[in-house]
Amino acid sequence: MSLAKRLSIRGSWPFPKPPTPPARPKSPVIPRLPPEVIEAIVLHLHDSLSLKSCALVSTTFCSPAQRKLLENVTLRQMEEDENPFTDFLDLLSERPSIGALITSLNIIDFEFGHTTWFMLDSGFVPRILASTPNLTHLGVQAERKTISVEIQAALRDAYTTCPLKSLSLRGLSIDLPDVLRRCLFLREIGLADVELVSDADRKMITSSAAHKSVDSVDAFCATPKLDPAFPDTPPIYQLQSEISKLVFQLTRSMPASVIDDLLLSSCWASLSISLHTLELDLIHFPYPDAIQRLLDATHQTVTELRICTFDVSCLAFTIPANIPSVVFHFKSAPGLHKTSPSFVDIFQPFNKLHRHAYTSDRTADVRIHLEAMSPHLLFDRPAWEWAFLDEVLACVRNVVWIIVSLITPGELLDEMKYALADRICEYLPRSTGKGLLKVMIP
Repeated sequence: MSLAKRLSIRGSWPFPKPPTPPARPKSPVIPRLPPEVIEAIVLHLHDSLSLKSCALVSTTFCSPAQRKLLENVTLRQMEEDENPFTDFLDLLSERPSIGALITSLNIIDFEFGHTTWFMLDSGFVPRILASTPNLTHLGVQAERKTISVEIQAALRDAYTTCPLKSLSLRGLSIDLPDVLRRCLFLREIGLADVELVSDADRKMITSSAAHKSVDSVDAFCATPKLDPAFPDTPPIYQLQSEISKLVFQLTRSMPASVIDDLLLSSCWASLSISLHTLELDLIHFPYPDAIQRLLDATHQTVTELRICTFDVSCLAFTIPANIPSVVFHFKSAPGLHKTSPSFVDIFQPFNKLHRHAYTSDRTADVRIHLEAMSPHLLFDRPAWEWAFLDEVLACVRNVVWIIVSLITPGELLDEMKYALADRICEYLPRSTGKGLLKVMIP
């Protein structure tokens, strides 16, 4: 029998065919997120470690994460034999595009006194500021003795060349009218432990500079404008910037005259018109009467007042009752004091609320933050203290927030936080009954 006949009888093949191997799986396609989603993800990251990790995820995340990393730069000397400026200048010289990404620059120089890099080379600051043309925030913390004339000139040039919207200065002697005239886009300014150049000092500077050149006079003087209604009053300087927020840190080393120099300066009339937010950080400032003069001069335009302190001795002033929003932050120091100050001493700036309890222009919103307060010092108080606080807060028109940051040996459970918040509400029945009080224990 032929082979073909035998195959036809037995079948096509004596053995079963092997199964067809499956097709090789294709590599999964990673979906590409839209740029808007990537920007939103990076926008919610604030710490540098997370941003560095995000920059290594993929090429699509690298560019926005690096931009966010380089937005805020802080230069400070950590060791006496190290100069942070040299490495930073080398980086900017190798990659000049980095300087255009920096929008916030903080220069901190007061840790090591006379050995700091401010004294090493006065050309460091001008070169850094010249390499960062897109700065919107500049912060300088230094000692007045370490600032050279070249650095002061570089700072004045930065006020003009950079589109600064926020300026924070500590430990400097500044000419405020000149700063406000040069910073065309400035909206927020912070002053801490500063020395303001008075109008009398400015006249002496300009008279001595007039013998040198006209440009030096322009560096210290704005263009005056006489008020025709009051020809005998000092001229009002025309300011290009409209300051909406002023942060003023008042320390023990500052004299009371620093507030008087501000109120009597030629720029105050224009500055107070656009001022909406006033923030006072009081650190053992022993002149509450000077604070009162500042509050009385700003209460017509200020819509938000923020006060932060941990010392009741500087609180002998009263907050104007017609300021719409008040944020009061009191930091307790239970490690230093065996007993906490009484509510009468802590909340004495709110005494004027009683007089305007039934007027329409009284304070609308109050936010009180009691920080580092132990439960023992908070609740072991006589009933009259809580009654005083309840009477003050009941005069607020809309809402009162009380935020209490307690000192506890461990983390509190949410049930315990709610119980403590309810207990505070029980101690303030009038405010709670009006629906004004909201208590939060983070």
